[in-house]
Amino acid sequence: MRPENIDLTDCTMRRMSEEREHNVLAGVVLDVAALRADLHVVVELPGRNRLLAIRKNLGRTPGVMAGQAVQAVFSASDVLVF
Repeated sequence: MRPENIDLTDCTMRRMSEEREHNVLAGVVLDVAALRADLHVVVELPGRNRLLAIRKNLGRTPGVMAGQAVQAVFSASDVLVF
C-alpha cells in the first residue's frame, strides 16, 4: 500500500467511509515528523503493528498529534499483496 494514499481521520468524528471499496483501520498516532515537503505520520495498529502515512507538508498544523486516536482509510485498489 502506498503511504501517500492513506487518509487519516480523527476517531472522535466517527467518519466511516460509505464506499464499499474503502478499508478502515483504527490506531493511535505514535509520531508526526515534518520532513521537508512531506509529513510522516506513524500510526500504531492493534497488535503493535505500525503503519506509515505520508501527507504533503503544507506548512500548517498537521491535524493529528502523538497519542491521538485515528482511523486510517484507504482504497482496496491501492493494496497489493505479495
